[in-house]
Order: sequence, then structure tokens, then C-alpha cells
Amino acid sequence: TKNEQVVLHQIVDRRTASMRSVGMLTNLNYEAMKTLLGERIMDRMTMNGGRWVNFNWESWRPNVVQPGIAK
Repeated sequence: TKNEQVVLHQIVDRRTASMRSVGMLTNLNYEAMKTLLGERIMDRMTMNGGRWVNFNWESWRPNVVQPGIAK
């Protein structure tokens, strides 16, 4: 929503203005994340040496066994 966009902009802006780190984890690729967050936030995330790191290997979730739950 528009309100969520404003809040995200405020969080990223305040943290970068105070020279604090900002990290985001997502299952989205770069283009989908840029569409979701907007160009301004993505630009802020990569300024001053910030980088996009793509973790694109297969999900490990099928191998996880939770106690008390049969597969």
C-alpha cells in the first residue's frame, strides 16, 4: 500500500542518514524487488558500497524434519 511505501522510505532514509546499516532478505529477484519497493529505496540500498547478493540455490526446506511431524 501507499502507507507501507512511506514507512519503508522513512526507515531506509533514517538509517542511511544516521550511517546505520540496512539489510533486506527476500525470495524476490532484483527486478521484482525494485518493482515492489521502488527505484528510490533500491538506489539507497546500493549506495556507499551496498550490494545485491543473489542466493539462487534450491530450497533446503524439503530436507528439514520437524520433531513430532511425520513426512
